[in-house]
Amino acid sequence: EQPAAFRFHKSRNNFGGTRVVPIDSNEYILKDDKDIVQGVTVDSLNLPTQQPVVLKLDVEGHELSVLSGANHFLQNANIVYAMMELRPGLHKDPRWKSIFQVLYSKGLKPYRINYEDETALDIDRLNEWIHFKHPKVRYFDVVWRLSDFVPPDA
Repeated sequence: EQPAAFRFHKSRNNFGGTRVVPIDSNEYILKDDKDIVQGVTVDSLNLPTQQPVVLKLDVEGHELSVLSGANHFLQNANIVYAMMELRPGLHKDPRWKSIFQVLYSKGLKPYRINYEDETALDIDRLNEWIHFKHPKVRYFDVVWRLSDFVPPDA
């Protein structure tokens, strides 16, 4: 949402699970630590919005903060496909619905990935957005795509 300082937290068992933890700005000023970085918002990067955009977002629970700091980009970019790892409880914060409405207004529809297939999701029923097989799993993958867009097999 706003630029902030972060410390990298490295997972010992899951290198892909490295995440950032916000720190007090005074700690950033006082420390000379290679694991502390200054964050910026997506909107501050002035990314081009004219060409088709594929968005991949997996930021270990910081998805709402990233997307909130990308409001201008989301509204103006020609997004044709978006992939994101989300966590249950989306319905508890109204900012999710407003972000999802921006994607939906672009003709993008959300689908939960179920290993070999996908299930259409309803942005008016966020409380039902959970992992398809294991409701207690803390994350699940969602793609947003134009109804006629099918990504090529990898």
